Parts: sequence; C-alpha cells; structure tokens
Amino acid sequence: SGGDVDVWRIKAKTGTVANIRVIAEGDVDIIADYAVTDSEAARRVYDVNGSGGDELLYQMRLTPQGGFLTVRARNEGATEATPYRIAIARVESGEENVVVESEPNDIRQDAINIVSGSVVRGAMYPTGDIDVYRLNLMQPSVIDFEMPDGAFDLAIYDGDEVVWRSLSRQAQTIRTEMLSGQGKALFVHLTALEAIVSPAEYRFSVNRLAKIPDEVEPNDTVEQAQMIQSSAQNLEFSLSDVNDVDVFRIMYPSHGVYRVRLIGGDNGAARIVAIGGDGADRSDVLGDGTRICDVRESGALLVRVSGRDVAGTTWPLPYRFAAEMEPGEMFEVEPNSTIETATPLALGAAISGHIFPVDDVDTYRIDIAGVEGDSTPVGKLSIDLDAGYGARLTLKLWDSAGYEISQVASKQIARPLHMAFDAPAGAYYLSVTGSGDNCGKPYTIRTGFDAKPGVAVPAPSALNGDLGVQPAVQTPPSAPNGGEGTGAAPNAAVDADLAQILEAAAAVKEQKANEGQAAESVPPAADNVPQVDEDAF
Repeated sequence: SGGDVDVWRIKAKTGTVANIRVIAEGDVDIIADYAVTDSEAARRVYDVNGSGGDELLYQMRLTPQGGFLTVRARNEGATEATPYRIAIARVESGEENVVVESEPNDIRQDAINIVSGSVVRGAMYPTGDIDVYRLNLMQPSVIDFEMPDGAFDLAIYDGDEVVWRSLSRQAQTIRTEMLSGQGKALFVHLTALEAIVSPAEYRFSVNRLAKIPDEVEPNDTVEQAQMIQSSAQNLEFSLSDVNDVDVFRIMYPSHGVYRVRLIGGDNGAARIVAIGGDGADRSDVLGDGTRICDVRESGALLVRVSGRDVAGTTWPLPYRFAAEMEPGEMFEVEPNSTIETATPLALGAAISGHIFPVDDVDTYRIDIAGVEGDSTPVGKLSIDLDAGYGARLTLKLWDSAGYEISQVASKQIARPLHMAFDAPAGAYYLSVTGSGDNCGKPYTIRTGFDAKPGVAVPAPSALNGDLGVQPAVQTPPSAPNGGEGTGAAPNAAVDADLAQILEAAAAVKEQKANEGQAAESVPPAADNVPQVDEDAF
C-alpha cells in the first residue's frame, strides 16, 4: 500500500561492482533510494513510472557490510498493492587494468581514483547524473573519451579552475589537450545535460605521452629521487657500475596495498629505504625470478636499487621495475598495534593486511551481538588466515578482558591458519605477528559465524545499538599467553580497567532505561531487514 516501506540490505564480497535494478510491475509509481550506510541520507533518489515500466539502474560498489535500498510508493495514500522486482548482477570489466565506475561518485569527496594508464568504463544514468574521477598525473598525458549519443559536458578541473572542457552531442571520440604531469590531482567531471531514459555507457583512457627515461641521472640520493607513478609497468632501467645507485619515489593516489616488483640479474639488490618517512627499510636480492614487497601505504614510497660486486658481472646491469595496486577495498588500517586502535572486522567479512616492518603487530576487533555478560555461547566463531609468500605468522584470539582464547602459528611458509570456538556475545580481538625477515608478509583473514538454533544474532552495526564491551588497555603482544585453546587470567591493571568499563557501561544502561530507551532496543526501521547476499545474483 502507499504507506508501506521496504528496506533491503545488499551486500557482497569486497570490491564487487553490481548493477541493481528496481523494476515496477504495477500501475503505481514508486520511489527507490540507496544509502551506503544506515546512518547517512540517501545520495540519490529515483522515480519509477509504474505504467511506463521504467527500471532503475544503480551501479554500486558493494561491501560485506552492505548498503541500504529503500522502496516505497510515490503516493502515500495509495491503497492498491504495488508489485516490483529487484535484479542484481555483477559488473565485470572483462579486461585487465579497467576501472569500472561505481556510485556514488557525484561529488569530489566520492571521486574514483585513476592515474596515467587507467582505462575507465562507466554509464550516465539517470538524467542529471554526474561522474567524478580524481586523476593523479606523474607525467604528460592526454585523455581519450569514447562518448555515446546524447548531450554530455566533459570538464577537467585543477581545483576550481577549468583546464579543459568540451561538449559532446553525438557518439564520438574526443581527445583532450596535453595535461602536464606535476604530481597533483586533477578532477574529471562528466555531466548528463539532457533526459536519459536508459544507461548511456562511456569509456575513456588516460594515455601517457612520453615514456619515463631509462636513465635520469643523478638519482643517487633521496633528494634526487626519480618520481614515478604507482601504475608504472615494466619500466626498464640499468646500473652503470657497482657504485651506481638508483633511487625512486613512487607516488600512490590512494590508500591500499601496493606491490613493488623488481626483476633483474643475479647481482642487483633492491632496498625499500623509507615508507611515509618513518624510516622503515627492507632489502631483497634480484635475480631469483620476481621478488614482491607488499607495501601498505598512501602517499610516497622510496626504493633504492644498487649493484653487488660479484665476479663475472657485466656492466651496465639492466633491470625492470613495476608497481601496482592490489585489487580489493578492505584492508587493515594502521596504526592498529593495540586493542585501542584495532581495525573493526565484521562477521562474515574478509580483510587483507601485511606484517611490515618485521616487528609489526596487526590487531582486529570482532563484535558478536547479544546479551552482554551472558557466558552462554550464541554460536561458533571461525577464523581463517591465508598467508602470502614468505609469511610465517602467529594468530591469537583474545576476549575483551584480556584472556587468550586460542593461538595458532604457521610452522611452514604460507601455511593457512584456522581456529574456531563456541563464542558468547561480546567483543573479541585478533592479533597477527610475524617471524623471520622476509620481503613483506601479506595475508587475508576471513571470519565466519554459525548461530546456534533458536538464537538470533544480528550483525553488529549502528542498527543494532551497542557493539559490546569496550576494550581493556592491555595490548595483545603483552597479554598473558595461555597456549592454544586455553585461558589465562589478565593482570591487575586489566582487572581494574575492566571494572571501570563495566561500571560505566552499567551507568549508561541505567540512564537509558530511565529515559525509556533501553540499550538493547533496535530502531523500528531496521526490524526484519531482508538480507540480499551475493548468492542471489
């Protein structure tokens, strides 16, 4: 009826881009809107003309936490039933190095990051749609737009200044003027100027005009470092003699996990000399195929390449260099070495991280909703860790009071780790540490949760109120070690802090109860929200 509102949570694996269509099958007009989180207002609202059989198209980048699709009748006084369908399908680029546009990207805050060498595929829909991209240039480039029929405004901004603009009114290819690479961000805006009845697909590529020279000397010091972009692929360089040193500054457009690849002769050596200015370094020897360093960074990375004085070496010594971003969106957030700075990890989600430097500690927080303080298990929590090349890792699980619940360690390189236990409601902490001195220790953590029959355990979010006990101050590395599957009493400091936390939590609950707002209450709008998982499409 007109007063009915349907809310759907749509979620999928990390990095999935999907088309979401809402199809009106009745004669009543409906409205659908989509919000990335339950706490933000919907960015875009669409009308669907029931008699015309219109379809809504949302091309969204989905997450394990999910976004919220709300469907309602335009006329709140309507009495007849309003049938509709929701169709979801993955969007695959079908090509390597292709960036698929995803909503929302109407404003610069939500701009999609691209660099020289990027190829972008997107669609303008509905009328008035705006797509915004952040372009980070390291060298002179041009953009080639392949536009469909229709009226579209194409503009490139340096801040608020327009550096290039063109109007496209028919299916055509348009090339920009040369855009200088100065290491700063430009913004590419595409705007639909006329009515659009169906998605108008476009494509554009950012093409470098000149190859980075093989040699830019001198580049022996940090001050002389040669600047290259993170999308650089198979650039060829060489060391002139055993005393030659090449230093590069790799610029990254966004936060993520980046891979640095250096391929060369047996007598070359590569060293990561600084990450974000923190002075961390790591060395590796070339010649043994491809060596990989996973670098968790946003900003600049310095890499130093030098030769080794080995008998029989022929100079100059050539090598190839590449840097690229790993796919995916969910990564650990540094600093996260303590439980106070732990990276949140949702049930059923996967997250990527890596141990760097060698004494790094990564900590994650998992919340299981339910009645706090009740020791009755509400389900089985499972945790799997897949280690990457050269990784010898230890995985520990703690409860919010500092008790160690379980510990597993890889005794071989890249051995998967697994732990599971019957978990009561509350907050839990994972810590990942490494041993040895390899070139990066990448890994992926996946969580699972099987609720006990008859026990309803909602995923923790803003819809579900409190997320559990707040963390104690003790960090996982210094917490007591009770061995695998065992518990050990926390120290006196943790006991005191935990007592204060529980006392404060009790006071807050009492205050809410007095106000008629129990801490366990759930907003009515979130009741019985259907879960649409990726298996549905």
